[in-house]
Amino acid sequence: KSIKTYDKGHGRLEERECFVCTDVEWLRDRHPKWQTIKNIVQVNETRRIKDKTTNDSRHFISSLDATPEEMLRAIRFHWGIENSLHWILDMSFNEDYSRIRKGNAPQIMAIIRHMALNLLQKGCDEGQSIKGLRKLCAWDENILDKILMPQKSS
Repeated sequence: KSIKTYDKGHGRLEERECFVCTDVEWLRDRHPKWQTIKNIVQVNETRRIKDKTTNDSRHFISSLDATPEEMLRAIRFHWGIENSLHWILDMSFNEDYSRIRKGNAPQIMAIIRHMALNLLQKGCDEGQSIKGLRKLCAWDENILDKILMPQKSS
């Protein structure tokens, strides 16, 4: 089963084709701990931006019993969340400019940034930016304490 979709915007044309294969008994036989697998999914994407065309192919193993349309929508929704999180981390913590590259340090710093982001988002007032709140925490220990040790609600 497959579906093809087309999107146009931001100066680019995107074509996505999603294939869903439900013949996965062989995979469940090979991997007994993967008994919930329902399908294997392949998404082929072609992007055209001006004169440049790029092709990308991604593969997924899924326990979701879904049509190709539903699967493509779920995959796009998931990546929308991932891209949004990356954007927030980059804007708030300048993550793309990090020079941390050796050993486990990049993963450890990613965990620390995620923890800090979670604490800041919980202590953030409506309309307050995460980057602005980080500065306030640096300038005022009372605000930092409020973020690090939120009061329990009754």
